[in-house]
Amino acid sequence: MQNAPIASVVLLFAALSSLTAQPSTRTVEGVVLDQHSHPVAHAAVQLENDWTLQIRSYITQADGKYHFAGLDGDYNYQLTAEYDGLRSHVRKLSKFDSRQQPKIDLTIRFGK
Repeated sequence: MQNAPIASVVLLFAALSSLTAQPSTRTVEGVVLDQHSHPVAHAAVQLENDWTLQIRSYITQADGKYHFAGLDGDYNYQLTAEYDGLRSHVRKLSKFDSRQQPKIDLTIRFGK
C-alpha cells in the first residue's frame, strides 16, 4: 500500500513531462488574394512578432502562396500583405490558437 502514493507521483511526473516535451514551434501559411479571389503574385507578406517586434517577409510566387515556419507558439503574430502600395487588413495569429499549421489567407482590394 505504501507504493501507491509513489506510483501516483511517478505517473503524474510522466504525464507532465510528456506535455512539456511537445514542440512549441508551428508554421503559418496562406494565400494572398484580390477581391475576386484571384491569387496575387509578388505580394510582400509581413509577419510581426507582437512581443519582440521582429518582422519576417515573404514574396509570393504566381500562386499567391506564402509560408512561415519555426514560429514560437508562445507569442502572438500579425500578418499583412502589400502589393503596389495597397495593403490587406491585419490578421492575427494568437498564441491561444492551438493549430500547429493554421491557414490564414490575406486579401488586397484593388480599385474601389
